[in-house]
Amino acid sequence: DHVRLWYKKDDRFWVPKATVHITLRNPLVWATPANHVKTKLYCELVRDALVEYSYDAELAGLDYNLSASIFGLEISVGGYNDKMSVLLDKVVTTMRDLVVNPDRFRIVKERLTRAFRNAEYQQPYYQVGDLTRYLTAEKVWINEQYAEELVHIEAEDVAAFFPQILRQNHIEVLAHGNLYKEDALKMTDMVESILRSRTLPQAQWHVRRNMVFPPGSNYIYERTLKDPENVNNCIEYYLFLGNVRDHVLRAKLLLFAQMTEEPAFDQLRSKEQLGYVVWSGPRYSATTMGYRVIIQSERTAEYLSARIDAFLANFAGTLQDMSDEEFEGHKRSVINRRLEKLKNLGAETNRFWTHI
Repeated sequence: DHVRLWYKKDDRFWVPKATVHITLRNPLVWATPANHVKTKLYCELVRDALVEYSYDAELAGLDYNLSASIFGLEISVGGYNDKMSVLLDKVVTTMRDLVVNPDRFRIVKERLTRAFRNAEYQQPYYQVGDLTRYLTAEKVWINEQYAEELVHIEAEDVAAFFPQILRQNHIEVLAHGNLYKEDALKMTDMVESILRSRTLPQAQWHVRRNMVFPPGSNYIYERTLKDPENVNNCIEYYLFLGNVRDHVLRAKLLLFAQMTEEPAFDQLRSKEQLGYVVWSGPRYSATTMGYRVIIQSERTAEYLSARIDAFLANFAGTLQDMSDEEFEGHKRSVINRRLEKLKNLGAETNRFWTHI
């Protein structure tokens, strides 16, 4: 009820390394933009308090990360496994015993304010994905909302807030790499005994959900860039398909993306020269999936949308006339890509953690 531990000994790469991922599940973190900002500030303050200690560990090839996510707090420790439990102990203890120093808080708040402000001045194709996520997910926040809340948050707000996340949670752990089962259990017990948190019932876990678009619907969301110097427009053209767990539909999406990848780039980028950034492929959300085309260009979004429509209409003919050999070649490419060997231990860890 309280802790779930997933463990796998590395039997593929044989390196003296490991990764331990921990999620402290708590719905408060994602309940409001203000809560999420308070959690971000808390993570930065913990990192600030640990900067000298973690620097030595980093030099010795051991690293940690602490961040706020849609589920709650994410802690990960990775690198050479020899002293991993020592670093994890220090991180979790610092999280529990953090004293919010007003001077350090002001510095961290200023840094975060700058980061939110700068995000609005990134290239449009960096920003467009966040907005699509904001429009298609049940509950997602954007920079603008964070920045508004940040102004009103003070050191005492963070000091009062973080104990609530640590007081009650569900602990999910993945230990993977050069570790014995006993090491994994020991580290999990250590986190549990340091935090001494109450169990969070499964009914209170945050569930990720996405909008289901009605057939035949067509929505346009327009937004003006904050940066007056930037002459570019960017479009994310998204075709909603359905449930991400529908494996047959997902296979078709992968195949369609494989078949259109090169022609889309050739037509929209090379021949029509609409812009330097032209990308097409699948887009996966928590529960839904679709096909998207992203173009950043000095042309208007309406024009870009019309050119993508024209490309897709034209591709229908290409598909109609495609030979069996060419079609089988595309299928083989997708299969080969799915069966590609993982490059390193980190890639395998990420695969497990994503599924968990």
